[in-house]
Order: sequence, then structure tokens, then C-alpha cells
Amino acid sequence: DTAHQAIVARRGDGPRTYEVIEAECVGCNLCHHICPVTGCITMQPQTAGLRQTWQDHPNNPLRQTPAVPNAEALT
Repeated sequence: DTAHQAIVARRGDGPRTYEVIEAECVGCNLCHHICPVTGCITMQPQTAGLRQTWQDHPNNPLRQTPAVPNAEALT
């Protein structure tokens, strides 16, 4: 689990702040659940673009394979 690696603590002259590195985000909602400021983080669905999500990856044994609409057309 690398979700925590997307959250970086920053400490300057004021109080400690935390930043989510969007490129490292895996969408686990960890930052959303631990943030002490209500409504500060809003999770939004993202398109995979050129990347493939684990949910759709062929190596995922639990992935949902699309149903074949007409199996007879394939024979």
C-alpha cells in the first residue's frame, strides 16, 4: 500500500500543513478520512487516460470482464 506516499507534511514558519501529490494519488480516500478540516478534500472520479486502473488490469483476478452481447456472432 503506497497511499501514504501521496501525502507530504510541510512545515514552515506557521503550522504544519499537508499536501496531496496528485500524480501519486491512488484514490484510496485516506487523505479525505484523516483530514481534520471538514469538506477540505473532495474526491472526484478521474479518467485513466493512457494508464490502466487495477480494477481493469488483466492481472487482477477479480476484474469484471465485459459481457459478450451476442456469443453466436463470434462463431
